[in-house]
Amino acid sequence: MYFRNSPPMYNKFPYYTWTNNQMFYTYQDQPLHKNTRDESDKEKDKLLLTDYGPGPLSVNLKKACEQNDNFRTVLWTGNGLQVVLMSLERAFSIDPYFSKTSDQIINVVDGSGLIKIGNSKDSFDYQSFLNESSSIIVPLNKWVTVLNLGNDPLKLYIIYAPPLFASGTLNKTKEDAKKS
Repeated sequence: MYFRNSPPMYNKFPYYTWTNNQMFYTYQDQPLHKNTRDESDKEKDKLLLTDYGPGPLSVNLKKACEQNDNFRTVLWTGNGLQVVLMSLERAFSIDPYFSKTSDQIINVVDGSGLIKIGNSKDSFDYQSFLNESSSIIVPLNKWVTVLNLGNDPLKLYIIYAPPLFASGTLNKTKEDAKKS
């Protein structure tokens, strides 16, 4: 189809309008990557809690945390970063530990608790109450402990840079974590 009153350069190629908008959405139900999760169906959205690293991963971390009932589950491990899901039962805590190799970002998804950070195991000079959507940055070379103060499990995820645990670490209980 050529246009009579247009300059010659426009007459060389026919112009067709996009009349069917569905052409833009033909691939909407196909995942862009094998690790992409579709959030439309609860059963379909059930995430296998395993280490998906170091390849790209698209995941809803809130839903992954809510699904996690293990004390510690490594979800993704790369060369310089690690994502770990945690679930602390009522009146449980993460025993004081020294962050000697990793800076950390702790993000609370559900529940309430208390975090203490300090320069020694016996002296915590910083503390903050935790609730849903709290985020705490823990610098290198600090002592840290997290306590669950609520009646429900405290669900959180921690981002370590660089990774702290072995790839694929899964500790169902706190006792399992102490043994490993």
